[in-house]
Amino acid sequence: MDWDIGFLAWRLILVIALAFAIGLEQRYLHAEERVRYGTDRTFMLISILGFILYVVYPTPPVLFGIGFIALSLIWAIFFWFKATKSEDYGITSIVLGMIVYSLGPLSIVYPIWITVAVAVLGLLIAQSKPWFRQVASRLSHRDFVNLSVFLIIAFLVLPLLPKEPVEIIVPINLYNAWIAVIVVSGLSFATYIIDRYILPGKGLILSAVLGGLYSSTATVWVLSRRDFPVDALSRSLVIAVSMMYFRIAVLAILFMGNIAFPIFSMLMVLFAAGLALSLPWRYLYGKKVLLPSQNPLELRSALTFGLLYIVFSVASYLVITYVGVESLKYVAFIAGSGDITTFLLPLYQGQVSIDLDTLLLVTLIATASNNLFKILYAWYNSGKLNISVRVAILTILNVFLIAGYQWIGLLLFGSVV
Repeated sequence: MDWDIGFLAWRLILVIALAFAIGLEQRYLHAEERVRYGTDRTFMLISILGFILYVVYPTPPVLFGIGFIALSLIWAIFFWFKATKSEDYGITSIVLGMIVYSLGPLSIVYPIWITVAVAVLGLLIAQSKPWFRQVASRLSHRDFVNLSVFLIIAFLVLPLLPKEPVEIIVPINLYNAWIAVIVVSGLSFATYIIDRYILPGKGLILSAVLGGLYSSTATVWVLSRRDFPVDALSRSLVIAVSMMYFRIAVLAILFMGNIAFPIFSMLMVLFAAGLALSLPWRYLYGKKVLLPSQNPLELRSALTFGLLYIVFSVASYLVITYVGVESLKYVAFIAGSGDITTFLLPLYQGQVSIDLDTLLLVTLIATASNNLFKILYAWYNSGKLNISVRVAILTILNVFLIAGYQWIGLLLFGSVV
């Protein structure tokens, strides 16, 4: 195969540079080891070898394969030797060597950014060994079990569910329902891991951000019981509520695509307003708090979410069919007393057929209602009404958007929404 010399030259320079960076990282990481597998020079030579053997005979890449087998034998001998001479041994360096050997063909066949991404990811993962150990030491056995069970159920159950609606009092798409469970639980689990194991005992501001992403209602409930200055608590509560808007906006875009842009825009306005109300943040630094949270991948949590999803799907369908679509706003207000995600996601996924105008309205009503209940929860826990003053201001803005959403839609989007 004929390649342009300039093309090959730039690719070779890139590959050598990436191999040099990975080799330097290995030299630094294993500086005190007597028995170690090569560093910068070795990795650079391996990358050159892989590049040459692929370029000389690319189709089929026989020479590249023979070179990989030869290097594998050398790696196997090295691993056996190190295992007999040292108590601390692993195959990370060997795997990095395999990656470096493959950078040449990768840079030729695929765009440069893929080669750079692979090298950088390998570098970061190799460098993060202490961090991985620290996180793993904090994880509980129960969290590992919950993650394993959830992954098994998600990837075994989902393919078995029918993609066509089935009759559960009303037509319900169980496949979409389970996708919603997986997505929401997965996002919540990522926040849970950061909140509980990576940044435990963090400042009040991070607690409000991560707690709001996980469950803004639970975060407001917990923070309002803490003995912090009222001003600091007021700012942290409005941050938690703001993250609720952000979370729903992301879910709307995720499940509806570009159609959800009006909903996304309105929610992001409220998100930005909430963050503005929380300024300045200097009152929130230095106040450590650990929010108690339940692993969202527990089977009970996932099934509860799925059950509520179906309940609200059925309720919304029946209300629209027998009472009228206008009555859905009352269901939205009632849903605000709990987890509004289980009410909104069936609508975002099309379980119930409604127009975008109504969908925006019920989204705003559900969030405003949820905020009203949060204000009551905070007042009940703290006994101080002024603790929720910033959340109340944000809620008033939410209500204004409810009252004028059609006018705003006409102004910004050239239609009702």
